[in-house]
Amino acid sequence: MIQDSDDRPLLSGEQRIAAAVGRVNAALTRMAQLMDRAPAPAYPADTPEIEAALYDAESRVARLEAHLAAERERLAVVEQQLAAQGGRLAEIDDELYRLRQSNAELRAITEELRASLSANVADPALVNRAMEAEIAALQANRAADLAEVSAVIAGLRPLVANAGRSAPRQLDAEEEN
Repeated sequence: MIQDSDDRPLLSGEQRIAAAVGRVNAALTRMAQLMDRAPAPAYPADTPEIEAALYDAESRVARLEAHLAAERERLAVVEQQLAAQGGRLAEIDDELYRLRQSNAELRAITEELRASLSANVADPALVNRAMEAEIAALQANRAADLAEVSAVIAGLRPLVANAGRSAPRQLDAEEEN
């Protein structure tokens, strides 16, 4: 057999692997024996302080979840209000558009009527069209005003409702002082 510089015989690859496996098995056996003799890890016992802290944490989580649910409900209400206001704004926009069209038509007919009167030609159909345009402009103006007033009233309703709900709380707070 060939020997290395430490006067140990050189082992083949299989012999070295078998020796390594033997050392690993011996180490595992020693570790298992040490684990059997070692005391069990000490976990803190459930103490009243730990239970109280856990209860406090759970109650805080429950309160926060309830608060989150309430905020989500408020958000849904606000989103509905915004959608309704968007509809009212679209209505106002439509009415203002009709008002602008009616006023433009009224101005055009009025110019034609002035031109006709300055030429000393009284066209009854033109006078009739001018009157119809003026009536249409007045109706469009009224519809635009009505849409604006409706939007303002709709915007005030939630404020009035909230003021009505907060008034008893304010009275209670004043009575406590």
